[in-house]
Amino acid sequence: MDVKEEIRNRVDIADFIGEYLELKKAGAGSFKAVCPFHAEKTPSFHVSKEKQIWHCFGCGEGGDVFAFLMRMEGIEFPEALRLLGKRAGVEIPRFSSTESNERSRVVEVNTMARAFYAKVLETSTLALEAREYVAKRAIPQELVQDFGLGYAPDRWDGLVVALRKRDFSDQELLAAGLAQRGRMGLIDRFRNRLMIPLEDAHGNTVGFTARVLPSATADAGPKYLNSPETAAYHKGEILFGLSKAKQDIKREHTVIIVEGNLDVIASHKAGVKHVVASSGTALTQAQIQLLKRYTTRLIFCFDQDAAGFAAALRGIHLATELGCDVEVLLIPREAGKDPDEVVQKDPELWRRIVSVPVPIMPYYFEHATRGKNLQDVVVKREVGHFLLGEIGRLSDAIEREHWLQKLSDLLRTDISVLRSLLIQKPSSPASVTEHPVPLPPKTPQSRAEKAFEQILGVFVQFPRQRATIAATLAPSESYGPLNELYRILLEAYNSGKFETWSAAPTPEHLARRLIAVGEEVAERVESEHLEPYVKEHLQVVLDGCARFAKKELLAELRQAEARGDAEAVSRILTQFSS
Repeated sequence: MDVKEEIRNRVDIADFIGEYLELKKAGAGSFKAVCPFHAEKTPSFHVSKEKQIWHCFGCGEGGDVFAFLMRMEGIEFPEALRLLGKRAGVEIPRFSSTESNERSRVVEVNTMARAFYAKVLETSTLALEAREYVAKRAIPQELVQDFGLGYAPDRWDGLVVALRKRDFSDQELLAAGLAQRGRMGLIDRFRNRLMIPLEDAHGNTVGFTARVLPSATADAGPKYLNSPETAAYHKGEILFGLSKAKQDIKREHTVIIVEGNLDVIASHKAGVKHVVASSGTALTQAQIQLLKRYTTRLIFCFDQDAAGFAAALRGIHLATELGCDVEVLLIPREAGKDPDEVVQKDPELWRRIVSVPVPIMPYYFEHATRGKNLQDVVVKREVGHFLLGEIGRLSDAIEREHWLQKLSDLLRTDISVLRSLLIQKPSSPASVTEHPVPLPPKTPQSRAEKAFEQILGVFVQFPRQRATIAATLAPSESYGPLNELYRILLEAYNSGKFETWSAAPTPEHLARRLIAVGEEVAERVESEHLEPYVKEHLQVVLDGCARFAKKELLAELRQAEARGDAEAVSRILTQFSS
């Protein structure tokens, strides 16, 4: 019996495919599922346990267990043979393919290094601090073993010497990223660090993340040091913890994406196992496509600092554009900055957080406004820029209108103005950007704002009208962008030095604009008609202020109702009816 036939006999095709797809019985020894190779809603993918084959009647694909693995994972036959051989316990002879052999050898040497590091952590006196660090983080021994944690001793060539004894050449140690050339010859790449093995989706050890210990000196290098790119390890294609999470992801129909490898281990300790780590970077398209083999529902839980939010934002944009449903987990500030801290304090709290994911738009609103003073016009504009950009990415018109109303209430800005500024983003991967949607340079004016602009022109051009205008109008947010300029005009008028107003720190184009408006009124309105002209425009402005105040109350009412504040609702209703 040849190797391929032996593996086929030992690996049950239904059990194997069942690790990827949700199989349902379709008769004696037969199963069906939704085909992973083409879009469909009605299952047309069938598996025969008796014949050990699969076939899709929708797209025509089919074959044995090798064909399925090659199609599903996008790999060639030698790699499929090696993976299935490992599963079946069948020894696979070395192939002539140079690339396949190199990858296989890198995996072998990394696997041996993993065993070396684990042994040092477990038994060596050199690893005392590392063991204390693991104990301090409350990582149980079963997880230490399951994730293969180890320790790279603080020696120049501890691993190099050990692997040479196992007949690995210096070139192979270099190719695997475990050693580097020093002045005295080959030396270990990792020294005095906690070693966290990195596995591919099939559980092969392809590299390491090495964390410095608390006693490390300032010249010890970065806090986390990863293996370099090798024939087996490509950072943008690896998700930490995926090999252990696959079945739980399928069972939960969801994957939780965190930043750090230790966050994954902590989550396992709390019993939440459908979790992977992006190792502190934004997800790549290759990683998202890998996750889509198991689920299209992605839940992000990244740090709330600027770097964590930026990484989450890029990942969320890409995931949604690749057709995934995306949500976010919000960790209360007092609970900790990441899942690891939460679990160390209270594992049950992490389980509760996981049970209530938040849609991405509330997440954006919460992050954009946290600790911000929205009375500051610059801050208000920045928040509006960002949130309008994200609302513009929404494909559903009803959903866009919902969040535009929320933003209108938040910024106290008319929804029609926001709607006119909205620029929809095309839903394609090429549109992924870190920058908010730019606002058009000119904001449309309401009737009241236009009247107010005329009044300010009069204020500048006709000294006799200033007393009436100043006595009638107080500064108000309802005046829009010209409100700050009106404050400056009033201050100059009240100080008795009105001629100095244009020297105040105001945008030059606004000053020119008011002078031009005043001159235009002077040309258009006869002097005997100026007073009624001013009264008419003042009334339009006052009516606009009243409408603005009413909208403000309505916005406050909606916000009070949303947070369940019955006392505030009652107070606002009283104000509204008075």
